[in-house]
Amino acid sequence: MCHFVVVFILTLSSICLEFSHGKRVEGNLVTTENWQFLTRFCFLSKKGTLEYFFEYPQSYARQDLLLYFDNKWDEAYKTGKTCQEQVSLLSWVDNQIIPLDNSGVGNCTPVNKTDGFYWSCVRKVTFSSSRAKWWFIALGNCNSQKGLKIVYSLHMMNGEDGELLHHENSADQFYILPIVITFFLLYMGLGALCSAVGYVLSTQQLFHTTYKMFIFCIYSNCFGLFLLVIGWGKYANTGYEETGTWLAGRLFQAMSDIMFVLMLILMSNGYTIVRGKLSTPLYIVLAVFFSIFTLTYAVLFVYEAEVFDPGEVLYIYESPAGYGLIALRLVGWTFFCVSLIVNLVTHSRKTWFYIPFFIYYTIWFWAGPITILIAMFVINLWVREQTVTGVSNFVTICGHVFFLLLTRPGAANKNFPYHIKTTQIGMMDGTEKEADANSPYEVGETMNVHGPDLQSLFVTDRRSSRQDQTLLTDKPPRDRNGQLPSLSNGNAPTGRLPSLNERSNKLPPLERNGALPPIGNHDHVEASAPPPSYEMFSAS
Repeated sequence: MCHFVVVFILTLSSICLEFSHGKRVEGNLVTTENWQFLTRFCFLSKKGTLEYFFEYPQSYARQDLLLYFDNKWDEAYKTGKTCQEQVSLLSWVDNQIIPLDNSGVGNCTPVNKTDGFYWSCVRKVTFSSSRAKWWFIALGNCNSQKGLKIVYSLHMMNGEDGELLHHENSADQFYILPIVITFFLLYMGLGALCSAVGYVLSTQQLFHTTYKMFIFCIYSNCFGLFLLVIGWGKYANTGYEETGTWLAGRLFQAMSDIMFVLMLILMSNGYTIVRGKLSTPLYIVLAVFFSIFTLTYAVLFVYEAEVFDPGEVLYIYESPAGYGLIALRLVGWTFFCVSLIVNLVTHSRKTWFYIPFFIYYTIWFWAGPITILIAMFVINLWVREQTVTGVSNFVTICGHVFFLLLTRPGAANKNFPYHIKTTQIGMMDGTEKEADANSPYEVGETMNVHGPDLQSLFVTDRRSSRQDQTLLTDKPPRDRNGQLPSLSNGNAPTGRLPSLNERSNKLPPLERNGALPPIGNHDHVEASAPPPSYEMFSAS
């Protein structure tokens, strides 16, 4: 199941890396429509600027550049209004309508080409408003019967050249680059700590599968942040969006999130803490749940790429897949709570671990959906993206840091959950035993009794594990059928004990009165081999 998650998301990320779209919007628009949305940008007041270039044939009627701010956009976009009604929402006085002709407003000049005369327009526009606002840029040609035909290039900026965090970024994205850089550096340090702890645990034969999953989560999230740093750094430098790189980074973060939730639910069921294996029904339930969880994440990203309309300032979770993901996360929390409470009742010696584990990760499970809902309904659109980026990464790293503290190996850590060595396999026969240092898992060939073997998911050296098990066991070797070797004597038939008749033939003859001959009389004693001796041992 874990391999399926990794392969699926890596494949999807490699596909997504092939696509990238520029924020410097450029294109050749040909349509029969008289009104067309181009792009959007969140401009700062008195610092936001738009540099444009337009070129279109004069045989088309005058084409206008239309600038809608956020309060008016909802009335114009996808409302069924005609071209004239959409243009009437704007003010000529506030320069929200820029005619692209020789009127002087659009700064256009005529150009003679082989196929006729064109208008070529170049200008720099500065935006002034009471606050940072979303501005939506569209083209209109309400008096034409042909529609729109125009070549365009738009460059939207906030601030002057050299302002790395502001110049090319929309106002809602100003601090995303320093945020992802900060969390990337934090995860580099966290990864080093986890690796050091993992080494200590491996030397003590306590490097369990769940901790390996935790390390995988750390490095997957760290690599996702690394891709985001690259993407946002290139965007801040060139002004072109690195959509593919951003998407790949978020996919690695999603993979980390899926694996971490899986690890929490496995530990809530006692895996690697009070049991070495999962029952087959539980394994099937987990496999189905996390397959749906992974598929929903994939649908969420595909829905964003294919269905989301750039004319609407949407959050990634404002979709059916997003709502489904929130619901699945809460279902996972319910599963986590039920499993943990059952284990806490049946294994009371693990209270020091399970109580803080339950309290903190209940808060962690709910922090994600609460953050999503606040982002959708409370946070202003012009600050939402950078705020959500910071909060979501903070919630994630808090969950990882707490787990690192909870599982640190040390005499002072009463919450330390691992007391069973990796070479000790628990029996899954329905009668679970309290697993601690005084009551270790049973050792032997019991690992194939029930259910799949999750212990082998992250095994790096099977030979050492088998050697350790051979050294730990004190039981005699068995044959292929699981039977103990037969007791035999060199003079007895192979594979069985000598019968009573055979044994009696070896005894000396009795006297007439039924008494044994005297010890000194050796005439009646056979000169054969001495009676067979049997080496007694415990087969327990």
